[in-house]
Amino acid sequence: MLTKITNQKVQDDELGYVVQVADRFNLEYLEPQRTARIEVEFGASVGIYKDSLHNWVGGNPLTAAEKELVIARIKNALQFMGSKTEIC
Repeated sequence: MLTKITNQKVQDDELGYVVQVADRFNLEYLEPQRTARIEVEFGASVGIYKDSLHNWVGGNPLTAAEKELVIARIKNALQFMGSKTEIC
């Protein structure tokens, strides 16, 4: 179940991850032991640049399955916050 923590931060209470706006061009996906950053573009919808997601912060690469899961969770969190999304 998603919970809005702030206007720029959502947490999944069951799975324990957080999606938050890091800055004007990036979102952060946080799990208890690792973090990933992805480029986005805010406008009428939020453009999610899937090819900008390569590594966990610290350098370990994401597997293809992890990348798909992270992007799906980010998209879900943004939609929960009321944003339209577009995968770029």
